[in-house]
Amino acid sequence: MPYLSIETNISLSENQQKDLMEAASRLIVEKMKKPQGYTMVSYGETKRILFAGTEEAAAFVQLRAINLAADQCGDLSKEICALLEKYCCIKPERVFINFSDIPAKLWGYNRTTFG
Repeated sequence: MPYLSIETNISLSENQQKDLMEAASRLIVEKMKKPQGYTMVSYGETKRILFAGTEEAAAFVQLRAINLAADQCGDLSKEICALLEKYCCIKPERVFINFSDIPAKLWGYNRTTFG
């Protein structure tokens, strides 16, 4: 159910991408207490991101999930920023994160929805 999408203007090798995505998946499973079997992570390099007037290393992240509690978002923001700093060398002040709590009836999987 959780979907974490990471877009950056940083080029990573295939192995670095794999390491980042595996670490991100573990983070979501552990922090959100969601099953690994329903957790999805994607990583995409964009050609350019202009943020605060510069093209320094930056990221836009989206975390969508069913029952995403607003009081979890601060801790998740901290953890996601730490992850991007470790794996991509992106400063936390260069990361935007969009959190979305999706109603179960609006999340489809395996020919049905969760609600």
